Amino acid sequence: MANLVDRYVHQVGKYLPKQDRAEVEAELRSLIADKLDDRFAGEPSDDEIAAILNEMGNPREMAASYQSEKYLIGPQVYPYLAQTLRYGWVIVPLLVVVLNLFDALVISQQALSIEMALNIVWAVVQTTLIFTGAVVLIFVVFERARIQGEFEESAFDPLTLPEVDDPRAVDRYEAVFGVTFGAIFILVMLYFLQVGGLTLRFNMSDPGEVIPVPEAWLITLIGVVALISIIQMIVLRRGTWTVALLVLEVAAEIVGAACLYFVLYTPIAERLIANNVLDGSLNDLITAAPELLTVGYLLIMLINKGAQMVRIANFDSAKTTLNSKRGAT
Repeated sequence: MANLVDRYVHQVGKYLPKQDRAEVEAELRSLIADKLDDRFAGEPSDDEIAAILNEMGNPREMAASYQSEKYLIGPQVYPYLAQTLRYGWVIVPLLVVVLNLFDALVISQQALSIEMALNIVWAVVQTTLIFTGAVVLIFVVFERARIQGEFEESAFDPLTLPEVDDPRAVDRYEAVFGVTFGAIFILVMLYFLQVGGLTLRFNMSDPGEVIPVPEAWLITLIGVVALISIIQMIVLRRGTWTVALLVLEVAAEIVGAACLYFVLYTPIAERLIANNVLDGSLNDLITAAPELLTVGYLLIMLINKGAQMVRIANFDSAKTTLNSKRGAT
């Protein structure tokens, strides 16, 4: 009994904000227990539990009944839109502040001033509004293009609920967040491709100082990010990861790391050294930074993805063994 109920409650929790998850899960467990006690005497079977859970409905719809937010767009997509915006409203302003301070204090070597602070605040407001509009537009495209099927599930069957500890499970919020930021990243890279390199000024007619980058590597980076976004959309539709998809994503990540080395890390390091914006004694560290960043990222990524592949392989093996034993009996 506990296993099937746990699986249902866990799936409901995945669609809820973290701050509400524990309270709703506890309430839901109590509600299910009361229904089982009222309907069945003694220890209920899995089929009887499944009947109750079927009456309660799809986990996504059950989670929606506990939320009071008014949807900006379709109810299938709104939770992912809201979560992406929450993350973005923290990350984007912080990134804008850091980049503008870096440009003003390190590259341009300006002194701190009220005017600089006001310019940074205005840049934060502008960028956050543009980010919000871009994200909403992307999700509107999802809806209008009928991509909401990526977020929907087939007819609900409690007996097919994934295990709580299933390593193949897809973090839907993470996947949608990745697809959305992938789309925005591609737009930024296309802008860099158009103006001929890296710049902190997003103005087609006056991009300001541009750091040249290898065009072939930049185009490859755009293709890699597009491929990773497609993989994320595939696993959203499937609902599970496979070793093959993970291997494909790892291959794309490796190529992407090489692209970042040539497109981002090395050009910026070379410009810092050429402009002598930092203490000359740090030049050796700056020169080594692109390799350190690339190797460090690859090590972390390979360890994480490799561990997930091993967990999936072990899980599939254990499940096959269990099914064989059940078939033999």
